[in-house]
Amino acid sequence: MQLRMMAVGDMLIHMEIVSAAGGDYSMLFRNMKDTFSRADILIGNQETVLTDSVAPRGFPVFATPTAVGTAEAEAGFSLVTCASNHTLDNGDRGMVDETAFWVAQPECLAIGIRRRGEPFRPTVLKRNGIRLAFLNYTEPMNLHINLPFFSHYVERLRPGRKREIAAQISASKEAADAVVVLPHWGTEYLYAPTERQREWAEFFAECGADLIIGTHPHVLQPLEILSTGDGRSVPVFWSLGNYISAQKRPGTMLGGLADCLWVRDDSGVRIEECSLVPLAASTDSECSDFTVYTLEDYPDELSASNRLFGIIEREYGIKTDKAYLEDLFDEVFSGEAQRNNPFQTPGDVLRYNIKRVFRLIFRDRRERQA
Repeated sequence: MQLRMMAVGDMLIHMEIVSAAGGDYSMLFRNMKDTFSRADILIGNQETVLTDSVAPRGFPVFATPTAVGTAEAEAGFSLVTCASNHTLDNGDRGMVDETAFWVAQPECLAIGIRRRGEPFRPTVLKRNGIRLAFLNYTEPMNLHINLPFFSHYVERLRPGRKREIAAQISASKEAADAVVVLPHWGTEYLYAPTERQREWAEFFAECGADLIIGTHPHVLQPLEILSTGDGRSVPVFWSLGNYISAQKRPGTMLGGLADCLWVRDDSGVRIEECSLVPLAASTDSECSDFTVYTLEDYPDELSASNRLFGIIEREYGIKTDKAYLEDLFDEVFSGEAQRNNPFQTPGDVLRYNIKRVFRLIFRDRRERQA
């Protein structure tokens, strides 16, 4: 028996994407249909909260139309992870909307969030006689929503919850043949995992996780294999980067697809093959279309007309095209990407993000006064 599981990174829905879609977000997945069709289980990270009670917004406080979720379900996603630093951007109203939306999409399960008063239950998908359990947690939470009275909505990754998280992994292990943990963790724009990521990954693995797939940094981080005290090998995809976004930083248009083949044999269920497939997020010269290709299939002519690539080249002096993404993918694994990164520590990124938010606040204030 075999089960092929695929996962992609952040669905980061900026206003450029909302404007281009015109309400139909199927464009995000149209060039990945053949790849996705080979998956028995397909997973994506819904970074931004889905709500129609609030007008669409982009960074820093996102509100994403539920039509994005509809397109994900129609594209064949089996599971979406919803625990992120943006989960509570729209407070109680946003969470009521998002949980209600996913309840109405039984073919696509949402994890990492729960309705008020809802107890923990293992999320298990069975395909081809193999049962996989899935858990999703977020470590980062944005400052405006890092409040205790919101905690019942989202699965948090905090040291004080280690005993509870270990119990959830154990319960999931009893309910399934293997456990996949999908943490939203790490530091934005770093091409290598932080020490905290490594500490959490070792904790998950020692608690019994069989596979770990991370999101949040918005850039790709490598695939590694951890060895546990009981002799197991646990693959860790540290970060799949963005699946789709309109970010204008080097590296944010390169994503990854985790491709894992599970098998059942006389020894039980195990991962037989595991690989990271590079993806390229694409737009045109007018930002009127957003879509994704496997990097191998990304047409050179589209690479040349990608408006976001042009902005990156003007602002950072980096010629961004298909060849650049191919080189960057190799450099992520060799460590060169992080060695050459202007962001070397989480503190570097924090200072950059604070300045970025203040620039947006002052810009919005000037526009309202004009």
